[in-house]
Amino acid sequence: MVDEKQMGPAQLILGYLGQLSAVIVLGIPACTTFVHICKQRSVGELSSLPYLAALFNSGVWILCAQISDDQFVRWLNIGGAFVQAVYLIIIFACSSTVQRPWLFGYCLSTIVGYSVLVGFFFTGRRSYFDLVCMLSGVVSAASPLLNLGTVWHHMSMRSMPPWPVPTVSLVNCIVWTSYACAGNDIIWSVA
Repeated sequence: MVDEKQMGPAQLILGYLGQLSAVIVLGIPACTTFVHICKQRSVGELSSLPYLAALFNSGVWILCAQISDDQFVRWLNIGGAFVQAVYLIIIFACSSTVQRPWLFGYCLSTIVGYSVLVGFFFTGRRSYFDLVCMLSGVVSAASPLLNLGTVWHHMSMRSMPPWPVPTVSLVNCIVWTSYACAGNDIIWSVA
């Protein structure tokens, strides 16, 4: 665990900003996307993949917090995993019968992938775990781009999340990358 006394002032401030932006990233969909879904009782063309990617990312960071014994990262990501699971339940409940088998398949593949990762974690194969954490963060941040095919096909932005979601997610990524660069963390500064 990184001790606050060992951090420089820039890294400490960026760490607190990163934690704040992570909480905002978790809460914004509840204020925008899911209010709309609950009112309409339909997900429309909204994809569940960004929420599955965020759930997987939270799970990866829970395992990373186990290695570093960082309580705040652990509890922040347990809360994040819980929030993403609630979002997925809402999406599943409000999706059409055509969308549900796809959503179930995506959820099943995410569970299988995470199970394999947990297996590697507990068998002591942790050598590239920092890289897996970094890549899962990149995939989670880039996952809304998976809707670009739908946007292009329908010439409509309805399938994309509202603008605050990707904007705050981008700010979150910039803050955490700056935090890593300020602390000379080679894994994160390469990203």
